[in-house]
Amino acid sequence: MPHENGLGDHAPESSRLDQPEDRDDQMEKKDQEIAHLGNRTRVRQVSDFTSNLEFAMDRFTQRGANFTAAPVIFKYKGKEMVAAATRDGRIFLLDTTSLGGGNHQTPVFVSDAVSAARTDFAPSAVTSWEDSNGIRWLLEPVEGPIRNAARIPASNGTVKNGAVVGFKVDGEAAQPVLKPVWVSRDMVSPLAPIVVNGVVFAASSGEYHPAASGAASATAARVSRSVRAVVYALDPDTGKEWWNSGKTISSFVHSGSLWASSGQVYISTYDNMLYAFGSLASGYKSSRFNWLKISTNFSWE
Repeated sequence: MPHENGLGDHAPESSRLDQPEDRDDQMEKKDQEIAHLGNRTRVRQVSDFTSNLEFAMDRFTQRGANFTAAPVIFKYKGKEMVAAATRDGRIFLLDTTSLGGGNHQTPVFVSDAVSAARTDFAPSAVTSWEDSNGIRWLLEPVEGPIRNAARIPASNGTVKNGAVVGFKVDGEAAQPVLKPVWVSRDMVSPLAPIVVNGVVFAASSGEYHPAASGAASATAARVSRSVRAVVYALDPDTGKEWWNSGKTISSFVHSGSLWASSGQVYISTYDNMLYAFGSLASGYKSSRFNWLKISTNFSWE
């Protein structure tokens, strides 16, 4: 019978997870081996959960890409893909089996730049989710203004500060493409959105970002010019606003994110406050979407 660690009864004793006294030594040796990879593309991990496991290292590089956040991995028609965003809002799609192809420089697809901003704002990670119809979406927070060349079909008002852009993944498994579908309402330095029960939650962090070459990045200037954060619930198909937190939140978000658990959406702010929002209804409708603030102004010292 297989063990919980996925190894059969034939697994060597030194590789089993039911020997806690050996586990730390195994992981330490593993870390040392990975730390000395250098430029090698393949290395044998002599001390891992199996004695013959191999660790493959791949890479992708492209001059001027300027990636700003950790990539997201998702499945599309049976293939694992990597999506990585850049400062100007481009999204690079890469095949996990060969990042950048044989020359490590050729992506599967690159979307058009959508941001014309020249501030020190660095977009956070792309969000990936699959809707009830099996359509794969990528949601990207970007700084405004939005480039006209992006040709995004559905707009929800003029974007001066920033927004979330919704893309559909389309095409064949071997050659997927990204099609921009909608751009949300205007948001100040938007955070990475999350999807809860089929609803897109986004947040205007409110944080002020000076020009990338400017000298106004001192903490005092940043704090004084930031505005209060706002959480939004958006239609996943159009980006239309269904609900917002109004003036509930008293400060901006710095280096934070949205997260969710048990149907509640949480956000923390610069002034040491934690906010939670939850639904009054088990379902939702675009014409009648009620939300209740579960707790607010929770402070820790």
